Amino acid sequence: MDWTKLLSSKRLGRAQADSIAPGRSPFQQDFDRIVFSSAFRRLQDKAQVFPLAENDYVRTRLTHSLEASCVGRSLGAQAGEYLCRKYKLNMEASDIGAIIGAAALAHDIGNPPLGHSGEEAVRYWFKYSPTVAVDREKMSDLERADFERFEGNAQGFRVLARLQMPDNPGGMQLTCATLGAFAKYPAESKLDNPPDSVVAKKFNFFQDDKELFAEVAETTGMDRYPSGDYCWKRHPLSFLVEAADDICYRIVDFEDGCMLNIITYDELQKCFLAVIDDKEIERRVEGID
Repeated sequence: MDWTKLLSSKRLGRAQADSIAPGRSPFQQDFDRIVFSSAFRRLQDKAQVFPLAENDYVRTRLTHSLEASCVGRSLGAQAGEYLCRKYKLNMEASDIGAIIGAAALAHDIGNPPLGHSGEEAVRYWFKYSPTVAVDREKMSDLERADFERFEGNAQGFRVLARLQMPDNPGGMQLTCATLGAFAKYPAESKLDNPPDSVVAKKFNFFQDDKELFAEVAETTGMDRYPSGDYCWKRHPLSFLVEAADDICYRIVDFEDGCMLNIITYDELQKCFLAVIDDKEIERRVEGID
């Protein structure tokens, strides 16, 4: 893959790429567009892990997304220092941080209420509800798979690329770099996606949106799997988006669980100390002293 293409500032639905001006890059604009969108605000009423908490301290999908975005921006800026130096890119390291920050900010934007349980409810409703029986018969196998394997990740791309601003070609018209980094499972819903890939079990776009995602993939130069018509290898920055998500939810689940008295502080401390380097602990203790 070519980093110049992978970091494309071309916006989905527009013919020309935005220029990268000092002060406020197109990727920072992506971040701002997501923050001010109604779809992002709706995350405040969706549970992260612990639903119906009486304590406002406990995270929602909104606060989790903000935290993941902060971690992702830092990871991206650090990686950006290396990438800009090695490949002599015409951009700042902070721009790469902004791409990951924006993608991480939106990573849960398509999740239904109750998270994975909500996804399963949509799948069950479509498969067994008599009210959609006629519609099921009219669909192709892949269209039925979109619902029978319903994915918040695919709904997220649909929100960003179509639903949030439906009158615009490309919806919110985010940059292809941000949308590429957003897609953890860049494939359609077919069951025979390459078994050795990260897209073997999940997918990132519905049949109605596959040409929009193809535009993203082609613009950024993502590698296509030869065995899949609409199946690509991940954008490299998507791994940092996933890392930011993993870092945050693995830590804050413990923190929220302790706040809700589901686990004790001693249990939390034992788990954290098991993964923290002893020398790092010594340095921090010395610094406190």
